[in-house]
Amino acid sequence: MKLRGFRIEPAEIEQALCQHSTIAQALVVADELSSGIKRLVAYLVAKSGDVIKPDDLRAFLKTSLPDYLIPNVFIPLVAIPLTANGKVDKANLPSIPFDTPHHQVDLQTPTERAMAPLWTSVLRIGKLNRSDHFFDMGGSSLMAIQLISLISQQFGVRLRMTDVFNYPTLHKLGGYIDALPRELVQSIPGSSGKIDLTAHFPLSFAQNRLWILEQLYSVQGAYNVPIVLRISGSLNLPSLQQSLNQLIDRHQILRTTFGHTNGVAFQKIEPAFLIDIPVSDFANLMDFVQQETVDGWLRELAYQPFDLIKGPLVRVNVAKVGEMSWLLLLTVHHLIFDGLSTRVLARELSLLYTAQVQGLPVSLSPLPIQYVDYARWQTEQYGLGTLTRQLEYWRNQLAGVAPILTLPIDKSRPASESFRGADYCFFLPNSRWHPLRHGFQEPDTTLFLRVLTAYMVWLRQITGLQDIVIGIPVAGRSNPELDGLIGFFVNTLVLRADVSADLTFRQLVRKVRQLALDAYEHQAVPFEQIVAEVSPSRSQAYSPLVQVFFDFQEDTTNCWALNDLQIESVPFQQHRAKFDLSLSCQEANDGLMGTFTYRTDLFTEQAITKLADQFIQLLEQLLTQPDQAVEPLIGGLSAPLSISPDQSRITRPEEPDLAGQLLHPSVVKLLEKIWCELLERPTMGLDDDFFALGGHSLLALQLTVAIQRQTTHSLPISSVFAHPTLRQLALYLQTSQSDLAWQCLVGVKSPEAKNPLFLVHPISGDIHYVYQLAPYLSEGQPLYGLRAVGLDGTTQPLKSIEAMAAHYIQLILQKQPKGPYSLGGFSLGGIIAFEMARQLTQMGREVQLLALIDAYPINPDADNHTKYPLHQLLGYYYQYWRSLSKHPVVLLPILRQKIPWISHYLFRRLWQTVPGLRRSEVSYSVEQDASEPDSLLVRSLREAYSRYEFKPYKGKLVFLRAIKANTFALVSKKVDFGWGRHARQGVEVYHLVGEHNTLFSDPETIAEIGRILQPYLIP
Repeated sequence: MKLRGFRIEPAEIEQALCQHSTIAQALVVADELSSGIKRLVAYLVAKSGDVIKPDDLRAFLKTSLPDYLIPNVFIPLVAIPLTANGKVDKANLPSIPFDTPHHQVDLQTPTERAMAPLWTSVLRIGKLNRSDHFFDMGGSSLMAIQLISLISQQFGVRLRMTDVFNYPTLHKLGGYIDALPRELVQSIPGSSGKIDLTAHFPLSFAQNRLWILEQLYSVQGAYNVPIVLRISGSLNLPSLQQSLNQLIDRHQILRTTFGHTNGVAFQKIEPAFLIDIPVSDFANLMDFVQQETVDGWLRELAYQPFDLIKGPLVRVNVAKVGEMSWLLLLTVHHLIFDGLSTRVLARELSLLYTAQVQGLPVSLSPLPIQYVDYARWQTEQYGLGTLTRQLEYWRNQLAGVAPILTLPIDKSRPASESFRGADYCFFLPNSRWHPLRHGFQEPDTTLFLRVLTAYMVWLRQITGLQDIVIGIPVAGRSNPELDGLIGFFVNTLVLRADVSADLTFRQLVRKVRQLALDAYEHQAVPFEQIVAEVSPSRSQAYSPLVQVFFDFQEDTTNCWALNDLQIESVPFQQHRAKFDLSLSCQEANDGLMGTFTYRTDLFTEQAITKLADQFIQLLEQLLTQPDQAVEPLIGGLSAPLSISPDQSRITRPEEPDLAGQLLHPSVVKLLEKIWCELLERPTMGLDDDFFALGGHSLLALQLTVAIQRQTTHSLPISSVFAHPTLRQLALYLQTSQSDLAWQCLVGVKSPEAKNPLFLVHPISGDIHYVYQLAPYLSEGQPLYGLRAVGLDGTTQPLKSIEAMAAHYIQLILQKQPKGPYSLGGFSLGGIIAFEMARQLTQMGREVQLLALIDAYPINPDADNHTKYPLHQLLGYYYQYWRSLSKHPVVLLPILRQKIPWISHYLFRRLWQTVPGLRRSEVSYSVEQDASEPDSLLVRSLREAYSRYEFKPYKGKLVFLRAIKANTFALVSKKVDFGWGRHARQGVEVYHLVGEHNTLFSDPETIAEIGRILQPYLIP
């Protein structure tokens, strides 16, 4: 039988019970409560004259059995009922008491009674006494976090992990809670209304770090999460497919994709889709051929990369390996999934599949929030400065930490992590494991902590270092709303221990226990923020702070219940390694399973085998001699592997010799400007280090994006890590990009399947608005921006709109030799795009789209860009008047506002025409551009704009006009503001809510621009 993830052999428990002096016969069965919770029940026949005492039996069994094999209920019998054939007659066994998990024994206070159901739900047991010990009942650190979350929500108190360890019984914890002040515990707010499928949502901190790693390295599927199930029975594939589709519709994170704007990542929820389940048939292959084929099938599909931009990030494959035998492979990207998500997926898929097969209705409770709600909430919480105290803890705890733990690798470390890895598995059967597990007991510690401490001592032995730093996972689900969500919540905690060999193992366990509790208390700080605060030296050769990892996993096989199918979780052999070395352990019914995952470009299999043998040997020594100093135990074992002389040497690819090369002033100026903006510093020295000044992976990516925008050259993010100073990066740019020069035509989105959309710069000369618009066009739509000649500060600007248009046309013809062409521009960019369209049609080229975004056919004064010719100004306001509703209720407020302004402006213009009366001007704007720096480029563009003469264009144009929100409802007619005189085939007018200067700062308005333009673009 299976119970709470463990295979249970009742005979083993019955044999142990019968060894007690009072027991003559024992029968152990599993009983399932109405809630679905299973428990072990022992029916006992006492020896003549003896009385059965459950507490004595529990204490006796703990000396030989693990906690999960100790029965929950003990029932005395006169005799065990038998059938006529001499078999146990289970139908005549007496009923089992406490048929509800919430019927508790010996509970006295209201707090105890209210808290008991929370304990039973977390521990997954049937009953509870007030003196039961949380960890003796099977509790773990993960369960303690879940319990804290539930208690905080129900009682309005703030508990810490240490509180569960210090008050581990229901009675003690209830008394402690009664003494705490009550406070309002804030829930994570959910989204209201229907989700916007065009919206961009922020990433959680965990997602951000993983997304950066995907950009930084060729991870080769290292962050794919494969779940392999062996299924026996009649698998109903249509029901499985329908159930998975229901899950994808329910959990938005399963249909989420990822992208970035200017180096800032976002996630986007896609519409629900129907998942495909390819089936491979290996049933007729011979056994040894089948196994080899299946292994290759699993490897290929499990590590097949996902497209983060296009999605989906989940796939399902099935292999038929027998008449009624199957392998089910579920592969999900870690960005949307973590370990505890497996439990949620298994529970809900089991309910949905079973209902589908049986033709029964099923109703899952609505999710209180979705993952994007959590990501938004986490970002907002961090922005409020609520983690200042926790950050201070990590700064102090990791001050002066070495950048790398010097493991005894036997290969030179590559310059960049490859993530190539392998597993080495070991197993301790119960004959060896049970004496170790139960021989050493330290109050208020878990099995996780004891094995973790042994792992640290082993690292002390093989490295020769006393200062040991390793990473451990934490679930990150500190709020009850997160328990039922699929998503990526897990965080990495950094444990730094002074593993003194003078201490005993018992003392070290207590020390590591306190370290772990302190880390749990400060788990709200994302790992990437810890890295940013501690600022260790950064390298692509190894992960920051943590190169060694430890995890103690739970078996999730019992979570799967697909109708009448028999299901077994299949361990998956890893061929990728996220760390230099990691150890994962799992307790099974027949012993302890352990897996070392290691980087194959650092370790050989022979070296890992030797290291694993040393670990097992040391673990047995520490657990059997916990009160002896560690030093002789370490020294008494086989000698540790020697540290390779190549350990600290990193093999780097050959690069150009940069010594003696002169820096190009324009490159330095460009980089300095970008660095100052990103790092928020007024100046930057040539030898300043990007990461020492507060830079981190995310900023490094934004740096490369900014460089690409300014130079059109794609720069790998790894180059920032390899060349972290301003001088080094400038020299690298000069040598690696020998043709480095300012480019006007910039590829913002450059797929080649469609004809591009070319958008022209406004008065600033730059194309920021094009990057802001890019995410709101279809995924496969190519998009290019045209920057002004002279924006680099060295090239002379062009002197006329006609010259700019001619130059830009030559650039786009090189990119797209044949039409039709799609052009557009914002503000002044619209005027230039108009002239480009004129010249293209005169050349006999077809223009498919000419889109002018809040651009008007008027000429501002070269000296004062808020001043316009009087006849153009009158024409503008005539068009404005035409667009308004003529209803008095609507019109009168506008007239009261505008007439004084227009009268004053006309009076000033007439006054200025009288000789001798000219004063310093007060200017008024029709549609003002945001104030621009007084640069040669801006001045030149204004002069060109003021001299431009509008001439007829043979085609049609699309005019997008910005209208302030407070007057948007008053506009009743779409007018073209004079463009109709110039566009021979007419003008199509659209209205946008917003103001000219802030048009591209509102995501809703940008999205509306994308929706307007998309139908005009060529499929």
